Amino acid sequence: MNYQTYGDPDGRPVFYFHGTPGAPAEADWLAAAAQANGLRILALERDSLGPHLQGEAYLVELTAALVRRAGEHPVHLLGFSIGASLALRVAAKLPKPAAGVWLVSAAAPLEWPECWQGMGAGRYTFALAQSYPWLFKLLAVYQGFLARHFTGLLLRGLFQGARGADAQLLAQAPLRAQLMDVQRQCFAGGAGAYVRDVQCYVEPWAASLAQVRAPVQLWHGDQDNWAPVSMAHALLAQFGTQGQLHWLAGRSHYSCLRDAAQPLCQQLATHYCD
Repeated sequence: MNYQTYGDPDGRPVFYFHGTPGAPAEADWLAAAAQANGLRILALERDSLGPHLQGEAYLVELTAALVRRAGEHPVHLLGFSIGASLALRVAAKLPKPAAGVWLVSAAAPLEWPECWQGMGAGRYTFALAQSYPWLFKLLAVYQGFLARHFTGLLLRGLFQGARGADAQLLAQAPLRAQLMDVQRQCFAGGAGAYVRDVQCYVEPWAASLAQVRAPVQLWHGDQDNWAPVSMAHALLAQFGTQGQLHWLAGRSHYSCLRDAAQPLCQQLATHYCD
């Protein structure tokens, strides 16, 4: 599996799982804070595994590739949005417990009914992927077409109904440019990897959380309606004293990733030194 590197090229490694629709370029929002704290963000290019790997085979290969890359070093996992679900499922499969799992705007299992509460337009995409996967694949192909040729139109659709600080992101030219780059990178090789990640997410996976043997840090915006706050509460309840939740007032989904970068990287660096 390939990786993109952000932050300090000689720093302590942290494995980053991007969101969906998303791409490793998301980690650029963490780069300055990672550099300042001596961290090297290794953003996994999950599409390099090839969309032919599905379900359990995908998770097994994802875990094996990460283990090969980590070697004997302790594993620190960082996941954003749907990438948080993959970080947790990989943590559950590691042969040795991860040193820690950091989750930003984490998407929780959909078999927990409370996780649908407060969700925006994403609920329709997930329901479609669950009940009519062939229709969802057609939607994904259309989104890929927009990402390649009308990226701004795709972003406006994705951000329709966005709350909190996310509602202002597209009005800021540098942030809009970053988000457009993420969407182009997501669909550069077609829609297959995106479809796989969504279908992997909507399947039942809550049972695997009992196998996560690592401290879990949750960073979540209190205005998030992509991964609604009910998901953060549900995950915290699952991990109990093993978990800790940090709220970012007025932040939603992407704005939480942007504004959590500095305190989160400071926490990661401190954890490395403990």
